[in-house]
Amino acid sequence: MPKCKSPLFSEIRGAFKNIDVRVHRGVIEISKFRWPSNPRTEAQQKIRKRYGQLVEQWRALSDEEKAEYEAQAKPLKISGWNYFLATNWVMIVGLDLIAEVEATETCTSLEISGLDINTHKFYLLVWTLKNGGGQNMDYYLFINDDENLSNYSFRALIASDKGVSTNYYGKPTFGWAEVGNAESGFGIMILDANGNVRTNTYVQRLMGEDLNVVHRTIVKETTENNITKIKIKAQYTNGIAQGSKIQVYGYKPS
Repeated sequence: MPKCKSPLFSEIRGAFKNIDVRVHRGVIEISKFRWPSNPRTEAQQKIRKRYGQLVEQWRALSDEEKAEYEAQAKPLKISGWNYFLATNWVMIVGLDLIAEVEATETCTSLEISGLDINTHKFYLLVWTLKNGGGQNMDYYLFINDDENLSNYSFRALIASDKGVSTNYYGKPTFGWAEVGNAESGFGIMILDANGNVRTNTYVQRLMGEDLNVVHRTIVKETTENNITKIKIKAQYTNGIAQGSKIQVYGYKPS
């Protein structure tokens, strides 16, 4: 029901039966109650169905699996459910899972082949890279078996509690993880009109107790006419720990 404060109607808000009372830009407005629009379009129903599927997946997780999400969410000061939703949000927007690979043991690289960006139009990459070595680790992004570092470049914008910094290097640095930590993120990969592969990424990582937010742009300076294979390779041997994972999403032709 309406709520009022003195002096007379200095504040009023709420609803009573078919009457809606609100304050808009300091003016009290009273009108017939307006039901929110809910056209239940096909697109709306698809999104709601996918969200419901994520809820069911979360409920089906074991206590141990939920505890793992809670542990990863803690440094970000969010709940385990919110972290689960953030890492699976691509399901909601309706992209197709094109490929997925997970490290079942410590390794040096993760490869995904059988891609075709000319068909899929672009790729959304979602990953977690866990440092499997005894030192801080760069992770490189290679396209179509080209592992010549000089054929790539990257720019980075890094924000933390200590300030903002920028980096530029002539190599395809896709990720970086401190010893004993991991980096999780997502990025969009395209093949531009000039034949250059461009990947723009957004990541979060821990450096000690500090949370870093990093935006990177990785460019393959030599041209390609398609993207059929990508490889994430650690700077040093066995730098990718078990449980590291990369997923590639896109649009499959109908």
